[in-house]
Amino acid sequence: MKYFIKKNEVNFLRRLTKFNIFYGILFFLLITNVSLPVSLFITYQGRLNDGGVPANDSYDFQFTFYDDPTAGPQLQAPIEVPSVKVMNGLFAVELTVGPDVFDGKFVYLEIGVRGSSKAPSYTILTPRQKITSAPQSIFSYLSDNANYAGNADKLDNYHQTSFSKTDHNHWNASWSGDGNGLTLSSSNGYDIYAAGTGKIKSDAETVITANPYNAVRYYQFDVDINPKYGCCSFTPVTDGSQTVYIPVDLPIVKYGVPLKLKSATISYKVSNAGSYIDIAKVIWLTANGSSSIGIEDSTNRNSINWAHYTIQASTPYVVEGSIFLLFQFYFAGTGSNYEITIGQINLTLVQ
Repeated sequence: MKYFIKKNEVNFLRRLTKFNIFYGILFFLLITNVSLPVSLFITYQGRLNDGGVPANDSYDFQFTFYDDPTAGPQLQAPIEVPSVKVMNGLFAVELTVGPDVFDGKFVYLEIGVRGSSKAPSYTILTPRQKITSAPQSIFSYLSDNANYAGNADKLDNYHQTSFSKTDHNHWNASWSGDGNGLTLSSSNGYDIYAAGTGKIKSDAETVITANPYNAVRYYQFDVDINPKYGCCSFTPVTDGSQTVYIPVDLPIVKYGVPLKLKSATISYKVSNAGSYIDIAKVIWLTANGSSSIGIEDSTNRNSINWAHYTIQASTPYVVEGSIFLLFQFYFAGTGSNYEITIGQINLTLVQ
């Protein structure tokens, strides 16, 4: 015999309006007066065709709940309902469902049917029916009930103590978003405390300003150094190429991680276009007195108006010692009409 349920309808707690109210009140009383999980009672209504026509006879039904539309383990033992009277294809049965079936996940119902002749096995009707209506509301009732502690305080299937205990970690986890980022606050004076090595890695850049007031002549009387308002002018006493140095104080380690020099940005102007910055270098000295050039620019810079330019390291290099900037100026003449002025100098460091 071939059976199928036409337009397989799953209606929970739906009969008549007065019974809707009755079952709702009964369910509420059940869950608020017990401290252990309780079984749920639901009504299944369907339409059965037998041989292509609406059925009119008694049939045995079997109802099995799964968490997958085609496979997966049974969520509880099959529910067998014998000798169900079907009239004009319509039938309704009461099912007792365990408390762990409807816990917020998708549930699929498989139905088996056999005739009153008591065939040895059930004919399984396909496909399984996805149930997403009233049982989810049932789960909401359970979660909101203070006496039903099984699921009420879980987040993403983790108990609330997983988020409040002190020995948990989130290694290899990441957070992202378009808001204001992560805000931490503490009452002990440390919003962030890095235990162990104390190292903190950051992709943020660190910018250090070098003061041109600290400039030193390579030859004592070849150029005059004249500090001004936020800048320093270099006036030639002897024309041609002259060299000055500007030492820089900067950290070599930040939060336990070595810093690397990425770039230098220099602002300047010249009084006469015939004078120019011939070479600019960033050099570092090690503890044994050796030196290395980290960044170098040999483009002639001769803007008579304030301008700035950036010289970039091909690869950021680790700062291992004292840093200074070397400027080689070319003066087309002597005196203030040929001077070169250096303004702000920024060194950009990364970890």
